[in-house]
Amino acid sequence: MPFEYANPSSDALQVVERWTRPDAEHIHVETRIEDPKFYTKPFTYSRTWSLGNPDEQVQEFSCSENNHPGHLGLGPGPVRKDGTIGYENPDPVPVPVKPQ
Repeated sequence: MPFEYANPSSDALQVVERWTRPDAEHIHVETRIEDPKFYTKPFTYSRTWSLGNPDEQVQEFSCSENNHPGHLGLGPGPVRKDGTIGYENPDPVPVPVKPQ
């Protein structure tokens, strides 16, 4: 029984992602999850991303820490042998690069 960050799944898991481009400014994904051994009915997740400005840079973010660059942690990491989550020997967090 594999666990993915507290979301159980079994050998019956089926995941279908549908990526679409509703227009030139957006990308949309809809994900359907079905696993009758763990969930009573299938469920979906959807999200739409907007195109950024040409001069924007991709910024690092962490969903688990409210997407605030000032307090990024090490992230969740893999499940350790003892059942806890995190990296065994994480690299130090790099110093942020300031735009010029």
